Amino acid sequence: MMPARRGRAARRRWACAIGIAAGIAGCDRAPAPAAHADDSPYTFELTARDDRGAPLSGVRVVLAGTERGATDAGGRFAMELHAPDGARAALAVRCPDGYAAADVPDAVVFRPVRALNGGRAPIRVDVVCPRAQRIVALVVRAQHAGRDRGGVEDLPVVVDGQVRARTGPGGIAHVALDRAPGAAVRVALDTSAAPALRPRSPERIVAVGDRDDVYVIDQTFKRERSRRRRARRAVAPSEPRPEPPKPRRPVKVQ
Repeated sequence: MMPARRGRAARRRWACAIGIAAGIAGCDRAPAPAAHADDSPYTFELTARDDRGAPLSGVRVVLAGTERGATDAGGRFAMELHAPDGARAALAVRCPDGYAAADVPDAVVFRPVRALNGGRAPIRVDVVCPRAQRIVALVVRAQHAGRDRGGVEDLPVVVDGQVRARTGPGGIAHVALDRAPGAAVRVALDTSAAPALRPRSPERIVAVGDRDDVYVIDQTFKRERSRRRRARRAVAPSEPRPEPPKPRRPVKVQ
């Protein structure tokens, strides 16, 4: 058999053995040895992290259609195997619950690469499993405007229809949430207990981004001052004044 044919035959035997060529004629009858004379030893290493860069355990590794194991507490997985040079094996990973699907190459190609020590360099794959939700930190600041400068205290902070906090000293409140990227968070300040404040129960919409973030909501209120009309004093009717006596004409005596 020519060398090229031997190489193709070796890759075919290895593919049939680990299942990546299921459905190819003859695979069901081919033997499945652990290693063949034409196979080469390889080390496969996978490192998994979350989108914040922290090691992620429990990421299941599926190589050539078979689950081979999962990453440890340090986010690492490694295995030794034999394969013909140039062979390809389908690769998939399954992130743990609470994480979105990872973007990984669809196959691993076994190519001999020499390491500095003269041996074969391992095949390394890095995987990032993004968290399905992001941390949304809300900082709400309610302030008086005009002469009534200062914080508006004890205002309920309503998030998506639920009271999550109240403004404290300085008119400040903090709320922490977990939301999926792209979600819209509705934040309102309930002024029903303070009817003189304007605007009444203002509302904001916060769009959640692709990362953990802090969102500051500043709201200024004016106080509507009631205009009171001064009541006029009721004047008691005065008693009629007596008419002054009419002056008498002098009488001339002749």
